[in-house]
Amino acid sequence: MGDTFIKASLNELTTLFTNFDALIHCMEQPAIRFTFGKNEKLCNQKLIEKLFDEGTSLFIRPIKVMFLKTDSNMPVPVQLLITVPKKFIRHATERNRLKRLFREAYRKRKQVLFEYLVEKHEGCLIAFIYTGRELIEYSQMEGIILLALQQIIKMDEKTVPETREE
Repeated sequence: MGDTFIKASLNELTTLFTNFDALIHCMEQPAIRFTFGKNEKLCNQKLIEKLFDEGTSLFIRPIKVMFLKTDSNMPVPVQLLITVPKKFIRHATERNRLKRLFREAYRKRKQVLFEYLVEKHEGCLIAFIYTGRELIEYSQMEGIILLALQQIIKMDEKTVPETREE
Protein backbone atom coordinates (compact mmCIF):
# COMPACT_ATOMS: atom_id res chain seq x y z
CA MET A 1 0.00 0.00 0.00
CA GLY A 2 2.88 2.33 0.71
CA ASP A 3 4.36 1.67 -2.76
CA THR A 4 1.21 2.78 -4.58
CA PHE A 5 1.19 5.99 -2.60
CA ILE A 6 4.80 6.65 -3.60
CA LYS A 7 4.09 5.84 -7.28
CA ALA A 8 1.10 8.17 -7.31
CA SER A 9 3.21 10.86 -5.76
CA LEU A 10 5.96 10.29 -8.34
CA ASN A 11 3.43 10.54 -11.17
CA GLU A 12 2.07 13.75 -9.71
CA LEU A 13 5.60 15.11 -9.33
CA THR A 14 6.42 14.21 -12.94
CA THR A 15 3.29 16.02 -14.13
CA LEU A 16 4.11 18.94 -11.91
CA PHE A 17 7.67 19.19 -13.26
CA THR A 18 6.55 18.99 -16.91
CA ASN A 19 4.01 21.75 -16.24
CA PHE A 20 6.76 23.71 -14.49
CA ASP A 21 9.05 23.28 -17.52
CA ALA A 22 6.27 24.59 -19.77
CA LEU A 23 5.79 27.51 -17.40
CA ILE A 24 9.52 28.31 -17.45
CA HIS A 25 9.49 28.11 -21.26
CA CYS A 26 6.59 30.57 -21.40
CA MET A 27 8.38 32.91 -19.04
CA GLU A 28 11.44 32.91 -21.33
CA GLN A 29 9.32 34.17 -24.24
CA PRO A 30 9.26 37.98 -24.41
CA ALA A 31 5.84 39.20 -23.40
CA ILE A 32 4.10 41.75 -25.57
CA ARG A 33 3.71 44.91 -23.57
CA PHE A 34 0.57 46.91 -24.15
CA THR A 35 2.31 50.27 -24.01
CA PHE A 36 2.86 53.10 -26.44
CA GLY A 37 6.28 54.49 -25.64
CA LYS A 38 8.27 57.33 -27.14
CA ASN A 39 10.28 54.96 -29.36
CA GLU A 40 7.02 53.87 -31.05
CA LYS A 41 6.15 57.43 -32.08
CA LEU A 42 7.21 58.47 -35.56
CA CYS A 43 9.08 61.78 -35.07
CA ASN A 44 11.91 61.68 -37.61
CA GLN A 45 11.15 64.21 -40.36
CA LYS A 46 13.03 62.22 -43.04
CA LEU A 47 11.07 59.06 -42.22
CA ILE A 48 7.79 61.00 -42.27
CA GLU A 49 8.61 62.44 -45.70
CA LYS A 50 9.61 58.99 -46.96
CA LEU A 51 6.33 57.55 -45.63
CA PHE A 52 4.21 60.13 -47.44
CA ASP A 53 6.29 59.99 -50.65
CA GLU A 54 6.68 56.22 -51.03
CA GLY A 55 4.01 54.76 -48.76
CA THR A 56 0.87 52.85 -49.62
CA SER A 57 -2.49 54.19 -48.48
CA LEU A 58 -5.85 52.74 -47.66
CA PHE A 59 -9.02 54.41 -46.52
CA ILE A 60 -11.33 53.12 -43.82
CA ARG A 61 -13.86 55.86 -43.24
CA PRO A 62 -13.16 58.20 -41.43
CA ILE A 63 -9.45 57.33 -41.28
CA LYS A 64 -6.80 57.37 -43.98
CA VAL A 65 -3.93 55.00 -43.29
CA MET A 66 -0.50 55.42 -44.87
CA PHE A 67 2.10 52.71 -44.34
CA LEU A 68 5.55 51.82 -45.56
CA LYS A 69 7.51 48.62 -44.96
CA THR A 70 11.07 49.17 -43.74
CA ASP A 71 14.04 47.08 -42.72
CA SER A 72 14.32 45.63 -39.25
CA ASN A 73 16.96 48.00 -37.84
CA MET A 74 14.31 50.16 -36.14
CA PRO A 75 14.10 50.13 -32.32
CA VAL A 76 10.55 48.69 -32.51
CA PRO A 77 8.70 46.88 -35.32
CA VAL A 78 6.21 49.73 -35.86
CA GLN A 79 6.47 53.50 -35.58
CA LEU A 80 3.20 55.42 -35.62
CA LEU A 81 2.15 58.96 -36.55
CA ILE A 82 -1.32 60.23 -35.60
CA THR A 83 -2.81 63.39 -37.10
CA VAL A 84 -6.17 65.06 -36.63
CA PRO A 85 -6.28 68.14 -38.89
CA LYS A 86 -7.62 71.42 -37.57
CA LYS A 87 -9.44 71.78 -40.88
CA PHE A 88 -11.86 69.01 -39.88
CA ILE A 89 -11.99 69.24 -36.08
CA ARG A 90 -11.83 72.87 -34.96
CA HIS A 91 -11.54 72.55 -31.18
CA ALA A 92 -8.20 71.48 -29.75
CA THR A 93 -9.83 69.50 -26.94
CA GLU A 94 -11.73 67.40 -29.47
CA ARG A 95 -8.58 66.84 -31.56
CA ASN A 96 -6.68 65.78 -28.44
CA ARG A 97 -9.49 63.42 -27.45
CA LEU A 98 -9.43 61.76 -30.88
CA LYS A 99 -5.64 61.36 -30.67
CA ARG A 100 -6.03 59.76 -27.23
CA LEU A 101 -8.60 57.36 -28.67
CA PHE A 102 -6.20 56.52 -31.53
CA ARG A 103 -3.35 55.82 -29.12
CA GLU A 104 -5.46 53.71 -26.78
CA ALA A 105 -7.03 51.62 -29.55
CA TYR A 106 -3.65 51.09 -31.21
CA ARG A 107 -1.99 50.26 -27.88
CA LYS A 108 -4.54 47.52 -27.20
CA ARG A 109 -4.58 46.05 -30.73
CA LYS A 110 -0.98 46.40 -31.94
CA GLN A 111 0.09 42.84 -31.09
CA VAL A 112 -1.55 41.56 -34.31
CA LEU A 113 0.87 43.56 -36.46
CA PHE A 114 3.83 43.26 -34.06
CA GLU A 115 3.79 39.45 -34.12
CA TYR A 116 3.56 39.42 -37.92
CA LEU A 117 6.47 41.84 -38.39
CA VAL A 118 8.71 40.24 -35.75
CA GLU A 119 8.20 36.86 -37.41
CA LYS A 120 9.23 38.33 -40.79
CA HIS A 121 12.06 40.45 -39.31
CA GLU A 122 10.65 43.63 -40.83
CA GLY A 123 9.49 47.04 -39.69
CA CYS A 124 6.70 49.38 -40.66
CA LEU A 125 5.94 53.09 -40.55
CA ILE A 126 2.26 53.96 -40.17
CA ALA A 127 0.34 57.25 -40.27
CA PHE A 128 -3.28 57.47 -39.14
CA ILE A 129 -4.97 60.58 -40.54
CA TYR A 130 -8.44 61.41 -39.27
CA THR A 131 -10.61 62.76 -42.10
CA GLY A 132 -14.03 62.80 -40.43
CA ARG A 133 -15.83 65.95 -39.42
CA GLU A 134 -17.51 64.48 -36.33
CA LEU A 135 -16.20 62.72 -33.23
CA ILE A 136 -16.50 58.95 -33.06
CA GLU A 137 -16.77 56.64 -30.07
CA TYR A 138 -13.95 54.49 -28.76
CA SER A 139 -15.60 51.22 -29.85
CA GLN A 140 -15.75 52.46 -33.45
CA MET A 141 -12.14 53.65 -33.28
CA GLU A 142 -10.95 50.30 -31.93
CA GLY A 143 -12.74 48.41 -34.70
CA ILE A 144 -11.30 50.69 -37.38
CA ILE A 145 -7.75 50.38 -35.99
CA LEU A 146 -7.99 46.58 -35.83
CA LEU A 147 -9.34 46.46 -39.39
CA ALA A 148 -6.56 48.77 -40.59
CA LEU A 149 -3.84 46.62 -38.99
CA GLN A 150 -5.34 43.48 -40.53
CA GLN A 151 -5.51 45.18 -43.94
CA ILE A 152 -1.84 46.16 -43.69
CA ILE A 153 -0.94 42.51 -43.04
CA LYS A 154 -3.19 41.33 -45.87
CA MET A 155 -1.71 43.83 -48.34
CA ASP A 156 1.82 42.83 -47.34
CA GLU A 157 1.03 39.13 -47.82
CA LYS A 158 -0.18 39.90 -51.35
CA THR A 159 2.99 41.79 -52.30
CA VAL A 160 5.48 39.33 -50.78
CA PRO A 161 5.03 36.52 -53.37
CA GLU A 162 5.43 39.00 -56.25
CA THR A 163 8.80 40.21 -54.95
CA ARG A 164 10.02 36.65 -54.40
CA GLU A 165 9.30 35.60 -58.00
CA GLU A 166 11.45 38.39 -59.49
